[in-house]
Amino acid sequence: MTRSSDDTTWPAATPTWVHWIQARKAFEPGSGAYPGRVVYAGDGTVLVERIPEHTTTELVIARP
Repeated sequence: MTRSSDDTTWPAATPTWVHWIQARKAFEPGSGAYPGRVVYAGDGTVLVERIPEHTTTELVIARP
């Protein structure tokens, strides 16, 4: 699946930060967190490339 992020824009009124408690939880053992990069974002989904494995995963954003 090939997608480009050039056709999407981030809504101006939407925060671009993560609360520090959520960031801390992401790095706890067993959290399921992994390093990755966003390949595409739009319509309530995000395509993420998992950096160690070079595989892509499509994630649903529950509350964008």
